[in-house]
Amino acid sequence: MNTNKKEVTEDYTLVSVAVIPVLFKELSTKEFAVFMALMPFISDNDGILRCNGQIATGKMISDALEEEYETFKKILSSLIKKEVVKKIQIPSETCRTKTRKCLVANPYIYRKRKNVASNILENFKESRWANITRNNENYNF
Repeated sequence: MNTNKKEVTEDYTLVSVAVIPVLFKELSTKEFAVFMALMPFISDNDGILRCNGQIATGKMISDALEEEYETFKKILSSLIKKEVVKKIQIPSETCRTKTRKCLVANPYIYRKRKNVASNILENFKESRWANITRNNENYNF
């Protein structure tokens, strides 16, 4: 009997069910598909989209999803306009005096953990998705 079994863990994304019907009505079918497909790229605690541990670009994500980049770029731009994701400036991981733009998932729609960095929440607190989530009677997100 092998007692050194590697523990299998699954990765989950918390989704605010209050926003799903609204997203379903307001996003195109392809936008909704990309919204869903972004979930594996959401990193813990900060919601930054990452690919293989690196801050992801739209090109990196489209390659990982095997999606044509020009099409993906248009859909991602639309999701940014609709505040599903946002480009924000964060301190550079390699140089303290520089910043870097990154894509971040709206934590009022979806996140990996209950606690998200306050600066990330701050970036989305005025989004309509934050209001829908906060006004949900089952809000514990």
